[in-house]
Amino acid sequence: MTVVNGAGGAGTGLVETPNFRVLGACVEARTPRRLDNDLADAIVSELAPLGLVPDLDAFERIFTRTVENSAPTPGLAWNSFYRNTLARLRGGDRKQADGSVATFGRIYADIARLVEGRTVLDVGSCFGFLPLLLAERLMGALVVGCDLSAAAVALADRVARSLRSRAAFVVADAGRLPFRDRAMDTVTLVHLLEHLSPAQGRRVLCEALRVADRRVLVAVPVEAMPNPAFGHVRTFRVADLAALGAAVGAATVSRHRAWESDGAWLQLDRRAG
Repeated sequence: MTVVNGAGGAGTGLVETPNFRVLGACVEARTPRRLDNDLADAIVSELAPLGLVPDLDAFERIFTRTVENSAPTPGLAWNSFYRNTLARLRGGDRKQADGSVATFGRIYADIARLVEGRTVLDVGSCFGFLPLLLAERLMGALVVGCDLSAAAVALADRVARSLRSRAAFVVADAGRLPFRDRAMDTVTLVHLLEHLSPAQGRRVLCEALRVADRRVLVAVPVEAMPNPAFGHVRTFRVADLAALGAAVGAATVSRHRAWESDGAWLQLDRRAG
């Protein structure tokens, strides 16, 4: 059992959900034996209706405290969280439709099949699951993950070193990537654009195209409304993503396609030369 501080409140009485006990703004988590990234689903589905997850800051606070209190030390807790999540992600299970881990397992498996070349940059890596998996699957490839959060990059880098992974992680602003033009064969933007305003999203996609030598891959969720608990500020349909790709890639893209599979996807292939 772990105790974390939420935001807002659920009133004065005790509320019990499948994974939490809530008393006011105090959230007691029933930590499962194998804690993994499906914790995100539990927090949003069970605590958001109680007013405890009004925004991304509240979500991250509850998520972090729940993980770190699941083992004797934060280091052991995060190591276990990564091991459990990566073990499930490696399956890429197309039969298991529900849950964040199952969904991202399929998305990451599709990304691995679509990557072109031997150098990959993942922009907005967060926990760094995708770079870690790509470094395993693409033997000999250079895989770099970047994120604006120094804490997220430090955590992913520590886990990568403990796993002896070839994945590297750097702190970087997605709108001003610290890489030269056409430095990486493939650049991926996975569940990033929904966190950005239209102007920011356009800038980030332009930067990805600048850094990519061969291909840019974009994946976003398809939602009826932006989910504030996850920090989403806009929604996409496949047509929206296709229009964005056409607008930013007219001068540099030789192939442009958009489709739906566990969300909306966009593939932009750079012209040679």
